[in-house]
Amino acid sequence: MASQVYSQVPDENKQRQMLDLAYRQFLLDPNRRWRWLAHATIMAKHRVNDPSLALRYARAINRTPPRRRFPTGPSKCTFFVLEDMGEVETAKILLGGLLASGAITDAHEARFLTQRLNALQAAEKSSPVSRR
Repeated sequence: MASQVYSQVPDENKQRQMLDLAYRQFLLDPNRRWRWLAHATIMAKHRVNDPSLALRYARAINRTPPRRRFPTGPSKCTFFVLEDMGEVETAKILLGGLLASGAITDAHEARFLTQRLNALQAAEKSSPVSRR
């Protein structure tokens, strides 16, 4: 809760301090604190406008081997941050791997992510750069 409250103060330095606290606390207990870091990822991306920091946090969630399974939402953070950063090829590879791994068990979620992957592939085929 503190990360949500304090990350919204108008002082960017204090926001970054709170986001860093969420990151450090996540590393101490990822299974209990992954939600904090997922929130910090969103805040870093949208409030602080630091996609590199958001990607660092998203990747930390993905790298941490949980004792119990995280929901797939946090693992999708990396894909969306990469896409926003213009790293579309990397995002496509990550998303394709996530879909192929069988980690997505909800049919609606799998359909949404498949459609997203197809849209990225279609956009790439129609872009002037890909026609060279």
